[in-house]
Amino acid sequence: MIFIYRILFFLMIKVNEDALPWIRGYIARKRLQKKEPLGKTPSLRGYVVDPELGPNES
Repeated sequence: MIFIYRILFFLMIKVNEDALPWIRGYIARKRLQKKEPLGKTPSLRGYVVDPELGPNES
């Protein structure tokens, strides 16, 4: 009985160490693929013109 318990415990530890990270990664990849890609636009911070300085002065 103790022998079976130890084998079962060993198998559960191995599944947690080896299989679960792979399963979590697989689920995460699926979620990222389902997610709609956001339209990436460049930041306009560098293009904002101060009205007092004008477009050519910094």
